[in-house]
Amino acid sequence: MKTTTYYLILISLLFFTSCQEQYSDAMIQQQVLWNANIQRTNLILKSNTSFKIKKAKTHIKA
Repeated sequence: MKTTTYYLILISLLFFTSCQEQYSDAMIQQQVLWNANIQRTNLILKSNTSFKIKKAKTHIKA
């Protein structure tokens, strides 16, 4: 099931990207950097949220 879904997504992406205008290398690089920053931010938020949840649980138990 996962493989079929993966192939459908891949084919869809290939189809849609061939229909769109081509992006410059600079635009692609900028998007890659934005994605990396978003992933880093998400990890920080997840870490901070986990820490606050643990802190709240210990406070509730006390």
